Amino acid sequence: MLQINKKRILLWKIHGDSLKNNLIFKYRKNKKPINQTTKKNLDKFLLNYFGKSNFSFFDVGGENIDLYLHLLNKLNIDKYYLYNFKSLIILFRKLKSFLDLINFSLLQTWI
Repeated sequence: MLQINKKRILLWKIHGDSLKNNLIFKYRKNKKPINQTTKKNLDKFLLNYFGKSNFSFFDVGGENIDLYLHLLNKLNIDKYYLYNFKSLIILFRKLKSFLDLINFSLLQTWI
């Protein structure tokens, strides 16, 4: 289960990207992804397919942190890969290092 240090979240709220930060707080409150573009019940679909096995997940075009938080809490994810444009990956790198996110790999397009 994902544990995020509350002091780090507070500091991120003060200094970090507010959209990504708000998604962390919303996820912690609701315990489900906020973004409506994600396949409904993706966690259940993956659980049926992989069971309790460890696996990696490749998120193409992911723009929010909520899916990562949700899948990491529900499944045995070895590595979560996020692929997107450089401008978004820069924000995610800051978030990753500041909150010490685990199993979170960032890949950017060349554009």
